[in-house]
Amino acid sequence: NGDIIVAMLDDEATVKRLQVNGKEISLIPENENYTPIVVNNKVSFKIIGKIKGVVRWLN
Repeated sequence: NGDIIVAMLDDEATVKRLQVNGKEISLIPENENYTPIVVNNKVSFKIIGKIKGVVRWLN
């Protein structure tokens, strides 16, 4: 809960913060201009992986 994950929703990949409340799963965007996604049985949902870190190149 609160982990940043890579998930597949139907045929589309997304990176979101995972929130689990009982049986409800929500994918929360870091950008507040986007709305959270509540996962339901109408979409195919699969967690591909968990973000462990970020690498940035400095010039």
